[in-house]
Amino acid sequence: MDKKYHFFLWTKKKCPFCIKAVDNLFDEDHAYTEYQMDDDPTALQQVKDKLNWKTVPMVLVQCSDGETKFIGGNDDLEDFLDCLGFQRREGFKDEDSDWDDFDSWDED
Repeated sequence: MDKKYHFFLWTKKKCPFCIKAVDNLFDEDHAYTEYQMDDDPTALQQVKDKLNWKTVPMVLVQCSDGETKFIGGNDDLEDFLDCLGFQRREGFKDEDSDWDDFDSWDED
């Protein structure tokens, strides 16, 4: 797998959605950094406030061009990974991608 994307996750150890998100990234051999926040609830709340997100996991993706975007939670990550898989299977290139509009997909 090419390493065009690096994922950042804020998680809690016993959260089943967090475990699933990390497992999905690991299984698909994506690069990721996990921040387990169980021991620092104040920092976790700061991240939640900054991202305007209430639950864990919180997932961001950094593209090869250095741009970082907030994806959302585990369901949003799964949707993102499904789209990546489709693009790889269909031979799309980065310039064909509509990731710039990813934040607005959930507004439909």
